[in-house]
Amino acid sequence: MSNIYSFIDAFFMGLRIFIPFLVLFKFSKLLNNKIDTNTLTTATNLLLLLAATSNLIFFVSEIFAAYYSQNNYEQIAVANRIFGPYWFAPAIQAFIYFLLPQMMWIKKARTSIVSTIVWAGPAYLLMAIIYYSEHSGYMTGFEPTINLLAYLKSLIIFLSLLTAVYFVLLKQRSRIIPKQQANSTNL
Repeated sequence: MSNIYSFIDAFFMGLRIFIPFLVLFKFSKLLNNKIDTNTLTTATNLLLLLAATSNLIFFVSEIFAAYYSQNNYEQIAVANRIFGPYWFAPAIQAFIYFLLPQMMWIKKARTSIVSTIVWAGPAYLLMAIIYYSEHSGYMTGFEPTINLLAYLKSLIIFLSLLTAVYFVLLKQRSRIIPKQQANSTNL
């Protein structure tokens, strides 16, 4: 289960880094000739929705697995995570991972600058959630290099998936645009 979660979290870690760069690409005229920012925004939104849906399925299945396993430790761990002293961390995580990405289905919310600003805030908020969870973990031999390597791995996974989705969408748009131009010249 942790491999699935690390794969899903790779989407969100990559998005936290990539979305501020996407804002810079939109407002700067440097790379507009080489990179189609609309296609890049669409690819980012598709990956965001995929990650949010996957994370929702994983989170709900983790709760059901803990409930139906009849293992007291798992049930107490999930109950402490949801109702414990840091109850706000899963609540904020649910808001950031489940509700905010679902707003990206609305085109006005997806294309406004406000949505980009909203996505920059959770980057700092989620780091606080990670520190809270490590606080109650009582890890004596904590090595920050392992976290940095995991962060780098997730960034590489995200960028490779984003590149694949970007080129697929770019190919689809290049097929659609000549057909639309041909139809407009025939009129």
